[in-house]
Amino acid sequence: AFVAMDPDTGAILTLTSFIRGEEQLDNLSVRTAYPAASVFKLITATAAIDSGKATPETVLPYNGKSTSLYKSQVLRHKDNKWTRYPHLTEAFAKSINPVFARLGIYQVGAQGLRDYASRFGFDRALSSDFGLLPSHLGLALDDEWQLAEAASGYTKDILISPVHAAAMAAAVVNGGKLMAPHIVESLVDGANKTLYQSQTEVLQQVMSPTTVE
Repeated sequence: AFVAMDPDTGAILTLTSFIRGEEQLDNLSVRTAYPAASVFKLITATAAIDSGKATPETVLPYNGKSTSLYKSQVLRHKDNKWTRYPHLTEAFAKSINPVFARLGIYQVGAQGLRDYASRFGFDRALSSDFGLLPSHLGLALDDEWQLAEAASGYTKDILISPVHAAAMAAAVVNGGKLMAPHIVESLVDGANKTLYQSQTEVLQQVMSPTTVE
C-alpha cells in the first residue's frame, strides 16, 4: 500500500495498493488494519516535547537491544557498565523501544498519551471525502506495561491506515497542522460550471511550531 499526500493541503496525490493472487480486495491504503508500530513513537515524542516533559537533549538510559522490549529493560532498569545513554533525538532516529517505553511511563503518562493520540486522530473519524475508518488506540493504558507497549509502538493492538500515517507525517512538515485528507479537487457539470471545489481543512494543530522544529 502506498499513499502520497501534499502536506500543505492534505490532497491525496497517490493512493494505490497491490496484492498477489486472485483475491479481490478494496484499496488497502484506506484499511485501518495495520499495526501502527513505531509510527506511534511520533505521538509519544510529540507529547513529551510539546508538554515540556522532555527535550531533544533528554537522556533516558537503557540496557539490552534497542529493538526489544522486556520488563527488565523498562520497569527494573539499573545502570551498569553496558548501559547506553542516548538523547531523545538519537532514540527517535534509531527507534529505540526501551527508551520510548520509559518515556511513556515516566514522562508522558497514560492521560498525556491518550490526549495526544486523540489530537493525532486516533479513535475519532478524520474528515475526508472518501470512506476512512478511524484508527484505533486499542489499549486501555491502565497499567504500566500497556503504557510501555503503546509508547514504543511494540504492540499489535494499535491499528492505523496508511492514509492516516501519511497525514501524521505530513503534519510534521506543515507546521504541526493535521490536514483533512481528500481526493476530489473539483466537480463540474456538462457546461463546465463548477459544482464543487475542495477546501483545505485543518483538522487540528497537533503540536506547537517549536515542537515541530
